[in-house]
Amino acid sequence: METAPITQQEYLTAGRCLRRVYEERARAFENGSEQSDSSERFAAEQYERVRAIARDHFAARTDCTFNVSVGALGCVAVVDILERRPDGSVRPIVVQPYTGVKPKSLELLRYQTVILREAGYNAQGGAVVRLAKGYVRGTFLEPAELFVEEECRKQIRGGLNSVRRRISGLIEVLGQRKPPEPCDRLDRCPVCSRLSGSSQTDGSGDSPSSTGGIDTGVHTLFLGYGVIGDLEREGYSDLSDVPLSRLPGRRQRLQVQAVRDGRRHVDCNALREFVERCRFPRVFLDFETVSAAVPPVEGARPWEHLPIQFSVHRQEAAGGPIAHRWFIADDLSELHDSTRELAETLVDALSDARSVLAFSAPFERRILHLLARRCERFSTDLRNAADRLVDIQEPFVRFMLYEPAQQGRTGLKAVLPALTGVDYYDLEIANGREASLAWYYDYRGVPPSPRREKVAEALREYCALDTLALVDIVRRLEEIVDGSDCSDRE
Repeated sequence: METAPITQQEYLTAGRCLRRVYEERARAFENGSEQSDSSERFAAEQYERVRAIARDHFAARTDCTFNVSVGALGCVAVVDILERRPDGSVRPIVVQPYTGVKPKSLELLRYQTVILREAGYNAQGGAVVRLAKGYVRGTFLEPAELFVEEECRKQIRGGLNSVRRRISGLIEVLGQRKPPEPCDRLDRCPVCSRLSGSSQTDGSGDSPSSTGGIDTGVHTLFLGYGVIGDLEREGYSDLSDVPLSRLPGRRQRLQVQAVRDGRRHVDCNALREFVERCRFPRVFLDFETVSAAVPPVEGARPWEHLPIQFSVHRQEAAGGPIAHRWFIADDLSELHDSTRELAETLVDALSDARSVLAFSAPFERRILHLLARRCERFSTDLRNAADRLVDIQEPFVRFMLYEPAQQGRTGLKAVLPALTGVDYYDLEIANGREASLAWYYDYRGVPPSPRREKVAEALREYCALDTLALVDIVRRLEEIVDGSDCSDRE
């Protein structure tokens, strides 16, 4: 592999996974450049936006130099702001697009301090410039209120020797012909989780701990983060073999019992009480949102989720027809804030509903209260709607119902196919992150065009299927309560 200076991003990545740095560098060398998706592009743009505002804000300080590139030890550091002091020392300042000081920002300061010192600078201290969590944008941005500068001298002082050791280890790994072993973050590392998945097959492409297409490995244990590793070290690979007494709680025991029995677990009384809370007229609600480091509109906070789209399916009575309403915001900027148009359309769609149903309802509740705060005219109606929210995830999180096909998960993408046999992974837009990015890059403020209409259609289809999924789930819960699963137990 061609030798090139280690970047500070590679250094930070190496702290989590050496193999990822090795593979990404090899891929960039083979392809001639690194490929990035729209999610990486968005993250980079947020960072650059924050850095640009910070640079303008600190420009009045004549003792500051910006984007200082320094090389040493086979590495390169790019210091966002380098403060020069009267005693001849320098202080690196990291600008980060977050509201709290992140561990990686502190590690970056340590790295930059080492490189600066090796390059001949008298680097002393260090600071992180972050976004103020409580900042609320007015008509115009106020950088003096948007940013908080935190001195981090104590946090970086003790870790400089470990930086040198990591750099030496990374240089050694990158000089090898073979990639290093996978890291121990198999559930989170995008490189090593893929390697782990391919290694857990029996040669036929199937997991050795699966039954009828359902993965029953111990790694599927519900909220099992603290015990999965222990079970694997004790030799357990399949949930059905784990003693119930070895499990940490009621829900884990119910999951294992359902796997052993090969049938769903149902708490009929609790599930019936839940279904009775879903009163008519019903509305099924889902929001799509976007969040940015720098608040784009008046009244918004850094990284606050702002609604750009909603879908509502409405049913007036049992067995009655289901109507659909939707809204997609044209823009969310200083030029045009579509929030109030969205709120007005939503209030009409929710009018007179006795139950507002959502999956993981705390999110919808937060958005409804945000809209109430931003749109005083509709505040009462929106807060009342928030009070009528019913969380469709509740029966699954509380294990009123558990299907073995959920494989330990209680999110919508797991519950829907497990309960109804339906999913929508083949959509052009298949998750909320893709929806917000498609809106941000291909719909927001874009003049009418065939491409924009195609994106609008994909956004409508995705969000509509989210609420239609809620209709199907509640209908299935009603069938279970009225069916043999519960009548046989009463």
